[in-house]
Amino acid sequence: MKGHRDQVTSDRLEETIEWSPEGDEPRLNAWVEVECQTPEGKEVVSYMYVNGAYLRDHVFADYVEGGHFYRYGWIPEDQIWIEDILSILDQLCTGVHEIHERFRMKYLGWSYERAHMSALKVERELRRMTLEMGTIIPGAEDIAKIFSLEGSGESCLKLAAELMEKNADKVKAADRQSNEPVGESYE
Repeated sequence: MKGHRDQVTSDRLEETIEWSPEGDEPRLNAWVEVECQTPEGKEVVSYMYVNGAYLRDHVFADYVEGGHFYRYGWIPEDQIWIEDILSILDQLCTGVHEIHERFRMKYLGWSYERAHMSALKVERELRRMTLEMGTIIPGAEDIAKIFSLEGSGESCLKLAAELMEKNADKVKAADRQSNEPVGESYE
């Protein structure tokens, strides 16, 4: 597969990438798979948790939070990588950012800069909504639906707002329960 003009490819790195040096693993673990409807048909994209510190130390010093093939040519084309130490809110927002950016670079031919700026707008709006509503989307199934919309080139914001509203009471009850003394009523 030929490189994209905005990719940070392995041939632009100063040293050889060693994915599993002896005694040291990069910790690549599956989080969720999403099915996207694209101009070329159905596509499955896997979200993978990765050890960001390992990537910065051994692969690319400027890797931060998340990435995809169309920016980092050494990430498999059908994967989006998310740092495993991020909060669930940061995982959600970074995941939306990365798949939004990926769709525009892959299918619309946008430059990284243009796709990144567009993705930042969606990510900021999602973060604003979570602050305003005081909740997040906690379930992997719902998160996958959101990623799938963005990976299909559609906005996820309306669905995200609906899911936040639907889940708000559950999330707030769970928060209250985790902060109440044992034996207290949760009503």
